[in-house]
Amino acid sequence: ARVALAGRRDDADVGVALAQAAAEAWPTHGALLRALASAHLRAGEHAKSIDILSAQFDKGPDRHHVLGLIEGVYCDMDRAAVAEDGSLAAFARLDASMLARSSRAEDVVARFLVGLRQLRQGQLDAAIASMQTVRRALPQASRPLIHLAVAQQWRSDQAAARAAIEGAIALQPNDPAAHHARAMIVARADPPAARESLQRYLALARQPGRLQFSGQRHQAQAALARLERGVTPAEVRQPGQRPERPTAHSLADPMALPGPV
Repeated sequence: ARVALAGRRDDADVGVALAQAAAEAWPTHGALLRALASAHLRAGEHAKSIDILSAQFDKGPDRHHVLGLIEGVYCDMDRAAVAEDGSLAAFARLDASMLARSSRAEDVVARFLVGLRQLRQGQLDAAIASMQTVRRALPQASRPLIHLAVAQQWRSDQAAARAAIEGAIALQPNDPAAHHARAMIVARADPPAARESLQRYLALARQPGRLQFSGQRHQAQAALARLERGVTPAEVRQPGQRPERPTAHSLADPMALPGPV
């Protein structure tokens, strides 16, 4: 409870210290380790947060859920690299480390983050190959299928993108990222489906244990408002385009994180 209170008060140093003490006292407690990762995220220590979550990914049964948390921290680090002095070098070091680690077949996290980097840079063939590798290692995970869908959308293959994103939702219907991506993919072709997906995303994103990015929620709310007025929102961002830096970020209620989504 004290860790969560420190987070709500934006006292990052105290939050890290309290979470570290709790994790050391109960080193196998998954929720406490995620609370520690959340504390480092709030402190702007993204690489440390990813290290903690990666270790939990290697040990835990809810790997697809932890992979989603790792993705959220990585993407926030990407935004911070553009918005804050000094973050670009740290992000480059993380990318280089993941690229080196990805040569090991068993390092699924590194291959996944390399795939995100490739997708961000518009290396669509390489990104698709990376995400297919992750999918073979984690056949029940929705995240690689989400990014396969985005890559196909950027290739202007709407049918393949739609099939991939529907597959992601079928695998993990409670993953908010899948519904958010579906809304952007189908926005022009099927506005009612996009509206439904945004409503579902907003409902799921507020649940405990989700990465809470207020900027992304506000963008989704704005897109939903446009759809309800009959205005089609923008589709999935193209390579190199980044959303604005979110105004708040945390693992919501980290002391009560659920298991697999």
